[in-house]
Amino acid sequence: MRILMLHPHDPRYCPWVVRMVKLAEELALRGHQPTVLFPDLEMKIKNLAELRKQKVWDLPKNGPVRFEPLLGRDRHLFRNMRALLGRRRQFDMVHIQKCYPNAVLPGLFVAYLGDLPVHYDWDDYESAILDALPEGDIYPFRRLARYFERALPAYVQTISVASEGLRQLALHGRVPEDRIFKLPVGADLAQFSPQVSGERVRKALGINPKKPAPVILYQGQLEGAHDAELLIDAAAMVLPKYPEARFVVVGGGRGLAALKERARASEGARAFTFTGYIKREMVPYYVAAADVVVACFENNAVTRCKSPLKLAEYLAAGKAIVASDVGDVGMMLGDAGLLVRPGSAEHLAEGILQLLADPERRAVCGRRARRRAENIYNWSRGADILEEAYARARSLLFRRE
Repeated sequence: MRILMLHPHDPRYCPWVVRMVKLAEELALRGHQPTVLFPDLEMKIKNLAELRKQKVWDLPKNGPVRFEPLLGRDRHLFRNMRALLGRRRQFDMVHIQKCYPNAVLPGLFVAYLGDLPVHYDWDDYESAILDALPEGDIYPFRRLARYFERALPAYVQTISVASEGLRQLALHGRVPEDRIFKLPVGADLAQFSPQVSGERVRKALGINPKKPAPVILYQGQLEGAHDAELLIDAAAMVLPKYPEARFVVVGGGRGLAALKERARASEGARAFTFTGYIKREMVPYYVAAADVVVACFENNAVTRCKSPLKLAEYLAAGKAIVASDVGDVGMMLGDAGLLVRPGSAEHLAEGILQLLADPERRAVCGRRARRRAENIYNWSRGADILEEAYARARSLLFRRE
């Protein structure tokens, strides 16, 4: 099947696009021909040298998935749509992720002209994320996402949802249940594995292998919907018992500067390391270096609808996990770690301390975590679900005819 996949963000600079990238790669392994289109962020940013410091991934020059940048500015929307006009016979399926107009409108346009089925991958509650952003960050073009999040289900044949919270929103929006497919996040089981060594990272952190210090890690983008400040506050309660502990925050974004400032003002300032954005291929080595990994969240509309990527990757790496019990987190974690009260630094610290004090429990949690990733939370299983959704979408379109 020739699949046109559209994402509103540039995978070279936006780590959350990994969902589409990995699903496209899995589909290609099965003989499908995915083409991923995205707006070229480099066209929007004047200071390219500064932007390129934040690059997390290089587009493959040769590979089974075609990656094609579109014109990147909002005003280029209609030029991008016109460019797709002559390509409508090149595809059998349209796949749209997220509800932003720079992906939605070109996707619906080419689907309408080519009489193609459309699948919508709903992976975040975008309206709630926009509500959490400063008003100045929500320019008019972005505001349309709120409308499309409500309206888009009526224009597509099938929907995949990343979480139970999003499934309930879809049902509330009167999407027929047989058109909704639950597709949680996954992990690359080869990249994230208990066999990956974190020794190089531990050495870079200045940890003496003869006197090992515990490493507690949080990884994830620090944009509008992160709660990493909980780890800053929890560290102050962990350090009195483990003064040599190191806290590592892997990821970048607009929240990084404020997070660093919060850490500098805390009692554990010297225990923290912030990497900023790093190349995607380096993330597994940082996760491997950790003794305990953290997925901390507040309890709000955004987190209740999340399927956290960090959690799937922690599971695949076979790590001992402390996670906030909100949304789908408990379902994902199962018996592979500790659930704590969301939004509570005290409970987060208590969970970290419990795991640091019990190496055997950490090992058991790690083995259970890996099994959950192998059985459920991986991109191969996600591709299984997508193929089922695509088949349903095609059957609905052809039945209409």
